[in-house]
Amino acid sequence: MARWDLVALAAAAIAIAGCGRETGGAACPAGTFSASGRAACAPWTECPSGQYVAEPGTATADQSCAPCAAGTYTSGPNQASCLPQGTCAAGTTQTTPGTATTPPACSACASGTYCAGDTTPAVACAAGTWDHDGNPATACVPQTACVAGEYVSTAGSATADQSCAACAAGTFTSSANQPSCTLWTACVAGQFESAAGSTTADWSCTACASGTFTSSANQASCTPWATCVPGQFVSTAGTTTTDQSCAACAAGTFTSSANQPSCTLWTACVA
Repeated sequence: MARWDLVALAAAAIAIAGCGRETGGAACPAGTFSASGRAACAPWTECPSGQYVAEPGTATADQSCAPCAAGTYTSGPNQASCLPQGTCAAGTTQTTPGTATTPPACSACASGTYCAGDTTPAVACAAGTWDHDGNPATACVPQTACVAGEYVSTAGSATADQSCAACAAGTFTSSANQPSCTLWTACVAGQFESAAGSTTADWSCTACASGTFTSSANQASCTPWATCVPGQFVSTAGTTTTDQSCAACAAGTFTSSANQPSCTLWTACVA
């Protein structure tokens, strides 16, 4: 079987594996896409020999193909450009120039590189991209994006896609391709949780209003201070982290309304 037939079979296998994958909010893997409103990832359209990739595919859009102009060619599927006839094919580099009587000598490129053909040298897949089909004749594509709520569990390379994993409960990422998830901020005593956290957002903390308190971390709401009723006074003032304390008025003293700072002596009835 010819080398390019093997490459085509490998590309087809990748396409079949990607077909029908549910997105579940995650980015489609390399070589597949999901247009707006679609629940599953579908393989990119294959541009066959004699055509080139006019518009590269993404995780949200299919790639488009266009025919090679007269006097140019592509030797296999999904090649990024058409080459003049008689030059080294994409996936190879020229090792010896051609002459008037002999064609150029060409050498096959390794996986993890992109070789555009003709006299263009081999180019290693740049950081953040990889050789998704194991074919140096096709351009390197971006690695699968680990979206907010996920982190990069296994780093990618020129020949392997990166892997993503969901953030654990109590942690989050708010942007793509983060190396780890961040713990939610702790709402300390004197604050309450004003907005719940998620795997994509930190939770928000707000200070307790006057007359309320929390005495431990991560409380859903602040508790009103105890009410010192008539006949009592505030013996220890409350704060945003502690309740107020009440004590009974001593004999001969009184309070007639709630939360008074002290008790008042009875009026003396004179003779």
